[in-house]
Amino acid sequence: MKKRKLKPIDWLIILLIIAVFTAVIIMTSVQTLRTMNSRIEDTAMLRMDTIRAELLESLTADQNALKRFADSVEQLQERNATEEELRSYVRRVKDEQAVRTNGVNFNCYVASRSFVYIPDFNMPEDYHATERSWYVGAVDAHGEIYLTEPYIDQMTGEICFTMSVMLKDQDMVVSMDFTLSEIQQSIDKDYTGLYGWVAGDD
Repeated sequence: MKKRKLKPIDWLIILLIIAVFTAVIIMTSVQTLRTMNSRIEDTAMLRMDTIRAELLESLTADQNALKRFADSVEQLQERNATEEELRSYVRRVKDEQAVRTNGVNFNCYVASRSFVYIPDFNMPEDYHATERSWYVGAVDAHGEIYLTEPYIDQMTGEICFTMSVMLKDQDMVVSMDFTLSEIQQSIDKDYTGLYGWVAGDD
């Protein structure tokens, strides 16, 4: 059987068909990528809202814990408790909070112009509690809770912050240290889940 020779018009039709299929494939691929990116962005925004809500809930719980701590220290002051009694109470609160919060609230302490007690802290001679940001900030806040800027703990490498408040005597400040490790882990896990696939098997 004799083969049919393709005419120029036949080649043009074939090229047009190839061009159409190529365009469809490209458009489908672009649409797929857009859909994937949109889903990733939507998921990321949803998780950011969740993380924000978790952080606000956590901060509210932390503030309530600090208020309870401050109220109890004021009660000890009102009944003229000794310094040893105050140290014992602060130590107990620190240990209880560490267990209750699974280490998130890792320290509790008090300071005034004449008395300082920070459990498990080997205080250098040149350390002056009343000059620290958590004390000065609480004094300037006039009875409102003061929140320090987040900082990196040198021992653990975790992001931490301090909440403090000045008592009614306008001298004693009570403080609590917290870590944001749980929020860090949640963000790290979400980031890996959303973008881990980008790295593939490289």
